[in-house]
Amino acid sequence: MKKEIRLLLKYLNRRISPEDRIWIEEWINKTPENKAFYNKLKELKAAGTDLHTLQNLDVESAWEEVLVKVEDRKAVIPLQTSRRKSFYRYAAVAAVAGICILLNFYYQPFASDFNSSSTVNSLSVETGDGKVEFIKTESTKQLFNSAGEAIASQNADTLIYKPILNSEDITYNTLNVPHGKMFTLKLGDGSSIRLNAGSRITYPIAFKSGEKRLITLHGEAYFNVSKREDQPFVINTQGVNVEVLGTSFNVNSYTENAEVTVALVEGSVKMYNEKSTQNPSVYLKPNQLGSFNIKAGSLLVADANIWEHVAWLEGRLIIREATFTEILQKLERKYNVTIINKNTSVKTDQFNASFDVETIDEVLEAFALDAPFKFTRTNTLITITNK
Repeated sequence: MKKEIRLLLKYLNRRISPEDRIWIEEWINKTPENKAFYNKLKELKAAGTDLHTLQNLDVESAWEEVLVKVEDRKAVIPLQTSRRKSFYRYAAVAAVAGICILLNFYYQPFASDFNSSSTVNSLSVETGDGKVEFIKTESTKQLFNSAGEAIASQNADTLIYKPILNSEDITYNTLNVPHGKMFTLKLGDGSSIRLNAGSRITYPIAFKSGEKRLITLHGEAYFNVSKREDQPFVINTQGVNVEVLGTSFNVNSYTENAEVTVALVEGSVKMYNEKSTQNPSVYLKPNQLGSFNIKAGSLLVADANIWEHVAWLEGRLIIREATFTEILQKLERKYNVTIINKNTSVKTDQFNASFDVETIDEVLEAFALDAPFKFTRTNTLITITNK
């Protein structure tokens, strides 16, 4: 009987095969009890409740667990905001390094001028000689240096550089990932970097023996750095440096943010601000979040639910106590749209939410259930107005 639960969860998450869809829809409509059970699961998912704990239960046991979750929901205290809103519209599961982490109902020195409209809005690489190579994920491509030698190959959403580990000269390339896209970069030292939408990274095509591996990031990226004791890996972003030897971590450094954050999954990380005289550096341990206040130049470390910061790797959008204005910026990046908000009454309202496979229309419709606005969309332009 576990098959029904497993397929129901896939069905609710829209990740089910056509054959299984037919089977589970027939099961749902077979009896009033099955229909009632499905509707209750659907209601709980819409409220943000973790349903994956049910996947190893039979239907009878799952029913009992569902009833418990329904009772638990009644005791939830809503998030305090200017409008006293609570928003848990969808649930998601964040995964990193092959470990699936279940969501609960409570969610606890090379500045680049690579910003022309043609490159910012396209998936592209600027090579060391100033040439711009545009990338299409539906095809393959090779990159060459100024001498005509192949240095990297691209297939789908991954660009892999050849392992030239002891180069005498250092040449930098810049990869631009536009809104609505994600992309993987694999460096010649074996390090892997997954870039989120609206991100830009400058990196050497080869590393010089005995010297630091220097990277510049604008946006968000998840790093899996290969260990090299004699060559620390250093990321420079908005006034702060992140230095590691070999580890896995996430860096969020979008220019509109007030802070740069580093979420450490494994290994160790040093964050430091060379211009600061007070608390110039901090060290992170796994499951800690380092924050650099760009305006104040200060560094802080705190324990954190790291999965919230890496859920984007699975295409999920986790929102925690974010203002509506901040949320719209995230949606513009994720869905590659332009949003004009003419409704000033909701700009500073705060929300909690979790999305995965929803379209931009479905996301905004979900927010509109709890906020007094309506929206219209013409292609990629969305306008939000008063109801």
